[in-house]
Parts: sequence; C-alpha cells; structure tokens
Amino acid sequence: MESWKNGSFKPEDAIRAAQIQGMARRMIGMVRSVSKLPTYRRRFRNVVKALSAYSLEKNGPVRTGSVRSVNSI
Repeated sequence: MESWKNGSFKPEDAIRAAQIQGMARRMIGMVRSVSKLPTYRRRFRNVVKALSAYSLEKNGPVRTGSVRSVNSI
C-alpha cells in the first residue's frame, strides 16, 4: 500500500483496500482509453481532408496560388 503516501489513511480491511486499488486501476484504464479518442483538431483536419478530396473529385483539380497540399493539413 505504498500508494497511500499522500496523507490519507490506509484501510484496515484488506478486502476494502483491494477494492479501492481495483477501482483505481479501472479509472486509469478508462483515462487511457479516453485519451486515444480523436481530438477536436484531428477531427477538424479529417473533415477538411474529406471536403478537399470531395471537391477535387467533383470539380477536378483547381489551380490557385496556394502551395500547401491536402496532405500537409
């Protein structure tokens, strides 16, 4: 029970301590899985890429003064 070094009391009951540790492990797992979800910026870039690809497919390549490609977004 080295994890109780933040000033809180260590549970006397071993079963209760195991339950708390199990909940902590589950919470860590949930946080890790949530952090894998796409962020707003990544989602926005994917939408821009999809719209650009759709526009190119529908209208053909359009020459503009921009040198930035869709892949660099």
